[in-house]
Amino acid sequence: MRRPPFAPLVHTPLPGALLLAALLAACGADPPTVPPAAPVGAECAVPEPPQATADPAAPAGTGRFLPPPQKSRALGPGGLAGLRPQDGPRPGLPLSLPQMMTARHPPSDMQWRALPPGSDAALTTIIADGDEDPKARARAMHGLSVRAPEGGDAALRTVLTDGAADPTARRAAARALAHGYVGDTPAAAQAMITTLSDDDARLREAVVRALARHTGVPAIRAALEGRAAVEKNTLVREALDAALAAPTP
Repeated sequence: MRRPPFAPLVHTPLPGALLLAALLAACGADPPTVPPAAPVGAECAVPEPPQATADPAAPAGTGRFLPPPQKSRALGPGGLAGLRPQDGPRPGLPLSLPQMMTARHPPSDMQWRALPPGSDAALTTIIADGDEDPKARARAMHGLSVRAPEGGDAALRTVLTDGAADPTARRAAARALAHGYVGDTPAAAQAMITTLSDDDARLREAVVRALARHTGVPAIRAALEGRAAVEKNTLVREALDAALAAPTP
């Protein structure tokens, strides 16, 4: 096999900067130089940020440079007046009633039970105040049902059977009675049974769903079956069917 007379010439492209330097060197010219940068003028200078001054009255943990927190507006008339907490919760200590009533998230049953006995009277006052926020009244009702003090069902029964009361508060009273009193207090069970014939369909539905956990009580089951025979509202009928079809607790 004959070898080729010469090896093939492989062309390798040069980078642009290297090629330019090679051409300038072949022509005897000096390579270009980059002129020095001009000094930065005053119009391009970045001003220094102002120095913050320490505020001795600022709360700890904020770098002592933040303004002190603004005081909250006082609540209007109602059972929560004067209950707004002045200080946040302290680690290791149970929440107070003002803190629990104004907390963003609903308190747990353990937190409700940790309140001192005198809190029951304050909860009853909030529940009975018709001018109070219905959501605050509903939270107080749930707290009272968890604690279930003797005689506490009276305030709940009053709201439940008051046709002129706020509908949200009446539904909350039905849930609170079923949660804390219906099983042991005949008066609470009778108030719930009476409300099964109320004109407010949403209240009837709330009562039925609240009583679903007590269908093992003969009087409550008989009342639900009697209401199912005459109920016309679709949502209430669905609640009745679900309550009566569920296994007896």
